[in-house]
Amino acid sequence: MFLERGVDAVTVEEICERVGISRRTFFNYFESKDQVIGGTQHTKFPPELLDDIRTLTPPPDRSYPARVMELVGRTYLEANKRFRAESIDPDLTWTIHQRRTKLFSSTPTLMLARLRAFESSREHLNEAILNNLETQPDNRQLPHLTSKDEALLITRLITTSLWTAITLSNQLGDGEPGPEQLTTIFADQAHLQREFNDLNFTSPPDNDSPGD
Repeated sequence: MFLERGVDAVTVEEICERVGISRRTFFNYFESKDQVIGGTQHTKFPPELLDDIRTLTPPPDRSYPARVMELVGRTYLEANKRFRAESIDPDLTWTIHQRRTKLFSSTPTLMLARLRAFESSREHLNEAILNNLETQPDNRQLPHLTSKDEALLITRLITTSLWTAITLSNQLGDGEPGPEQLTTIFADQAHLQREFNDLNFTSPPDNDSPGD
């Protein structure tokens, strides 16, 4: 109904009539029509994860950003695994996910709401990382930056990498990424970024100038 007529044109009453339930039953399960559309908030970082990130002391062979990325990725995969296990119809669950993706991409107000939720979750992650860098300075790797700036850089790197992996997986039609696919996508991202250390924006390249 949302896809056919638009979000604003569909009322709670029409949803209840189509499904065959009362308004009271509807509100036993959902707070609003928007919650029906949004579904589970995959962008929220659980408090336990944020606590681990605040107190994390990485092993000698793993940097703090890499260990945080691993924790975030594993937490996402575990939550997604539980979500699939609780589904009574995995195929229908995936179909609903695809419909929701279409709704969000075609409805500016929904996209804005999702972006706000995303930024709120990212801010919570940033606060946890900053707290760690300030209380455990040995975890820092960029002494030329303030701890606040380094935390921001780590947060953006982690969230952008994760959501890029999720988006790519969805575009490939495989659903939410599993452990093997997430590992492969992160390796692909690292491969593409490998030569970023050699980039130089302070002088023109050795070959032809950009206008030639």
